[in-house]
Amino acid sequence: MSATALYWHFSDKDELVNAMVEQLYLQAYQGIHEETNLQASLHRLGKQFRTSLNTCKDGAQLCATDKP
Repeated sequence: MSATALYWHFSDKDELVNAMVEQLYLQAYQGIHEETNLQASLHRLGKQFRTSLNTCKDGAQLCATDKP
């Protein structure tokens, strides 16, 4: 995929990175609503977020940026 193709859908690099991070978080939140216990929900979210980060090369680094 070329940069031109990417920037057809995203105006700049920050918008692209934000979209990628949003997808990582959305993957992590899937299935959380099934838990009724808050502690169990947070534990499951943490495990799923780690799994989500591992699905993308440098996923943790993307999420660790200081930009909102």
